[in-house]
Amino acid sequence: MRTCAFFLCFSWCLCSTALGQSPAVVNPEIEQAWAQRDDMASLTKAIKAFETGLQGDPTNQELLARMAIGYYWKAENMPGKNNREERKLANKKGMEYAAKLIEINPDSLPGHFWYASNEAMYGVEVGIMKSLTVLPDLRKHIDFVLKKEKFYYRGGPQRYLGRLVCNVPGILRKTLAGCTLEDAEQMLKEAIVLEPNFAYSHLVLSEVYGKMNRWDLAKEQLKILLTIPEDALPEYAADNRRDKRRARILLKGLSE
Repeated sequence: MRTCAFFLCFSWCLCSTALGQSPAVVNPEIEQAWAQRDDMASLTKAIKAFETGLQGDPTNQELLARMAIGYYWKAENMPGKNNREERKLANKKGMEYAAKLIEINPDSLPGHFWYASNEAMYGVEVGIMKSLTVLPDLRKHIDFVLKKEKFYYRGGPQRYLGRLVCNVPGILRKTLAGCTLEDAEQMLKEAIVLEPNFAYSHLVLSEVYGKMNRWDLAKEQLKILLTIPEDALPEYAADNRRDKRRARILLKGLSE
């Protein structure tokens, strides 16, 4: 029961939301809404502004990236079984914007990363076994990012692969995910050394330890996460807020 409860509390959140570059300031009000993207009303306001911006500048790479990220967050902000179809639609929209970005710039790291992130979230909704056929495509995009910038988005590829290996059935991990739980553990530790204040890296490492049945280490990572101030990395404050909420729920479940 402990393993099941631990796993089910996770959603496929691979990273969160920066572009890996300086944000384009639309206006202070919209930037504030974007900073509060873990709130659906604020996120919706930001997405509408970015859509308007793209109408006048349809090849703006930063706005396309914001839209790919924004729809990823939209799916994140709609939990529950009743919202499954809405989440699928949001992730498909995120993939469309990321694909457009890659079309304009084949070397776009946000394009490849957020295409893979939305595709993985979509795969969770349709079912892991049904989505196994897209794993080579997922790895293609993430391997591209790894090659260009190993720790893009302060450990985004490492978190991605950690989540991937946790979701693939054990006997198929090495073959389909291209790594083992032990590989994921090492990669995530490296990402945490690079940026210890990115809460989600600790959350994914905690899940990896849960899959290994190393529950003391899983709880330790959650406790470390909860000591990170939400605004330790101002551009990722929304991510840290979200992940601290998750960590509290998970830690409570592991303590029962």
